[in-house]
Amino acid sequence: MVNATFIATIARQESLEAVAGVNMALDATWTMMSGVLHERCVEYIKTTRLREIMEDSANIVRVFMMQLGFGLLEAGSIQSINSQSILFKNLIDIAITTLG
Repeated sequence: MVNATFIATIARQESLEAVAGVNMALDATWTMMSGVLHERCVEYIKTTRLREIMEDSANIVRVFMMQLGFGLLEAGSIQSINSQSILFKNLIDIAITTLG
């Protein structure tokens, strides 16, 4: 009986040491992977944010071009006396939109 208990204790101790070794290996792997993932995530966020800023800028330019086109369309469809008023209305529209 003593031999079986002694063998079970040694086997348990060896398995605990093996688990501790696996835990250390997993911790080291996780530390390295999280460092790499962190660098890639930061790079992705930077490039994604830059892409969003560029898309927003392009959309702003498109909106101003549309506003210019609407102003020219309205100015072309009325008498020439009123064209200055229409263009001023569009300028005010852009100013209010920019501030708001």
